[in-house]
Amino acid sequence: MKLLRKDDTLGEYHLNELCITLSPDTFLFGEKGFLINKYTKEKQNELLSTFLHEYYHYIHNFSTISGFRTFFLFQDLLSLFSNVVSPSGIVKSNILKNSNFKKNYNEITAEWKFTQGDYKLSPSINKNGVLDIKILNIKETIENRTYFSTHISRENIALELEITDSEKTKYNYSINLGESIIDEGICYEIDRLIALKIDFDKKIITKLNNAPLFPYLLLNKIGEYLVPSGIESYPLIACAKLALLTTNPGKCLVQTLKDFNKLKSMIKNDDDILNHLWKQIKDHFNQVVNVILTNDLPNLNERHKNRGLLEIAIQYISDLYSDLLSRRQKNPFFDITPYRYNACNFLDLSDLINSIIPCAVLQKQNGDFNTLMRDSLYTFTPKEISVYAGYRINELIRPLQSQLHYLRLHLGNTFFVESSVDSNNYCPFYTCCDLPFRKESNTVCKYEPWKNYRSNDETCWYGTAVASVIGLVNVYEIKRRN
Repeated sequence: MKLLRKDDTLGEYHLNELCITLSPDTFLFGEKGFLINKYTKEKQNELLSTFLHEYYHYIHNFSTISGFRTFFLFQDLLSLFSNVVSPSGIVKSNILKNSNFKKNYNEITAEWKFTQGDYKLSPSINKNGVLDIKILNIKETIENRTYFSTHISRENIALELEITDSEKTKYNYSINLGESIIDEGICYEIDRLIALKIDFDKKIITKLNNAPLFPYLLLNKIGEYLVPSGIESYPLIACAKLALLTTNPGKCLVQTLKDFNKLKSMIKNDDDILNHLWKQIKDHFNQVVNVILTNDLPNLNERHKNRGLLEIAIQYISDLYSDLLSRRQKNPFFDITPYRYNACNFLDLSDLINSIIPCAVLQKQNGDFNTLMRDSLYTFTPKEISVYAGYRINELIRPLQSQLHYLRLHLGNTFFVESSVDSNNYCPFYTCCDLPFRKESNTVCKYEPWKNYRSNDETCWYGTAVASVIGLVNVYEIKRRN
């Protein structure tokens, strides 16, 4: 999920891949480590807000029902994908033509689209920029589909919008409300609380919105529409957080905000209202978490059994979900306590970061894209907890990231697509790697990274990932940087 400012990407969390990318404009990590102290206080908060925006995407990915469903759907796709990959790691057209998995592929992608909802506007509207968004109506319909022979019936929430572009042209537009808009809205609202501009002399607090209205401020608009008397940042974030703890975030968000609006006239304290709303979904959340812990996570572990390093990686992911979902059961708002008073308590935020270590960060720098080690990959795990089952955590997660990247390169509209040479295929670590493969076979890493799989020679994170998809585990050796 990308964070844009004036059409520039400042940061991005790579969904399911446990990696944040920061642009050169968000330069927080250099040769001397964390560089925050080189900036003014105001600049520090802006840079931190971008990093922490992406950090919260990571937290949502591994501590909510919505986040787990997203991960599990990609694992379902990965299971199908392993059936169309040739022994060399290349996906060929003749294998795709003879595949019996097209129906399953379309069921998974349909479920993915429903879960995520709409995240982008049509190019015809977006080309001039969005000046204003007005919600005209919120419409609920029932959507029916099958998923691996199981019938699914759920409420679909459509936002009917009036969008005004920068040239004052108005459009009527409808979008499906799903996880993406809610997740992005939470992260941006938190982002802005971290970057509050405070004038202590004049006692003025200014919340600066510096991103496109769509999608970042749509959650705010939904709050204004459903709670006409007004809802502050913290309760809005908390209501949206509860929505991510259900199997239908769009439906839950609308109902939760409607209930908040009703209770507001009867209960004066926002915390009491939120506790009441939590009780309404608590049983549902606990039931789903129980299924995840007793059925879904063991299922994932079984799928990756005997697949080498990736088997251990999925065990680590399972433990991460188990830990954070259990923590969410005890306190659904554990990660947003720093913002209870509609500003950021940095001491509480520091405690959160120390208890949930951020995922890896790829810090981009300016310069030629092909320059060896132009960028740097940073990890935060302290040495005393950096080993899992005898492996460094980064050594487990980067092949997992590569595996999902390998999958994404082969996703098509109606089925997987054959492997092809493309400059957009570059390995996730292309700009931060100095292994011999990167030095000697620059074009492979840039255009066809799956070819770094070698069955009888040293391999890298990406090659290990490909081997696991094929089903091989006895690859020669993982070449690594110390």
